[in-house]
Amino acid sequence: MQGKQKRSQTRIGAKHQVTIPLEPLRRAGLATGDRLDVIVERPGEVRLVRHDDPIERASGILTGVYEEGYLDKLRGEWD
Repeated sequence: MQGKQKRSQTRIGAKHQVTIPLEPLRRAGLATGDRLDVIVERPGEVRLVRHDDPIERASGILTGVYEEGYLDKLRGEWD
């Protein structure tokens, strides 16, 4: 992130949960439901990075490309 960074604070709760303040969340482009990777940078420093799963990203990309029953037709050719 470029520019001057504004500090925000939060606490670690009893169940080890942390609430991310809204402004940093928005500035990072994160939203409810995003999966995050937790990376330990050094003692006392943790970085949260949006999880990027290429399988999830590509899932469903070809929906509607093939006509209904096309896969069954191909499977029938194997016999």
